[in-house]
Amino acid sequence: MIKRNLVLAAGVVALFCTQLALANEPLKGCAAKVANIQSELATAKSKGQTRKARGLEDALRAAEKCDDKALLAEREKKLRNATDKVNEREAELQEEVRQGDAKDIAKARRKLAEAQKEVTAAKAELER
Repeated sequence: MIKRNLVLAAGVVALFCTQLALANEPLKGCAAKVANIQSELATAKSKGQTRKARGLEDALRAAEKCDDKALLAEREKKLRNATDKVNEREAELQEEVRQGDAKDIAKARRKLAEAQKEVTAAKAELER
């Protein structure tokens, strides 16, 4: 019982520190990644989600080895891949429009919209 209370207290302190840091200046890169994991971990522990907490603890240990330059490069690559996918989907849509099958055109439009959402998410992640 004492161990659980200590763990909960540590989670609350981590969450508080994260919130305090966020209030002063938005975190970016690896610091933001670690703060986000710590916040999720505190929430999982407070809700008694032990499996999720264990996974988040593993993620936190991995994030402690995070390198801002490598993280930025990874996020830039993700954005490039998402942008390439949008270009492919646009070309597919043009081809479907040329062929004129309404069902295939609708499908191609859905795929393009999905790819555009991925670009938006990748851009947002790049700015974190």
